Amino acid sequence: MIITVVRYYKWPPPVIDDMYVDDIDYKGLVFWYNDAEAQDKKHKELMKNKNGLRS
Repeated sequence: MIITVVRYYKWPPPVIDDMYVDDIDYKGLVFWYNDAEAQDKKHKELMKNKNGLRS
């Protein structure tokens, strides 16, 4: 999960270190991981539709 967030948002280690892994902070690591996954899914769908590969 950490690697995905770092690669997607390109945040430096100190930013990642300050993130929570539990439900206390709504902008914790889990929040940003889920956001990255959602954005990736949207991008893949857009690319599929752009290339005429609608399912």
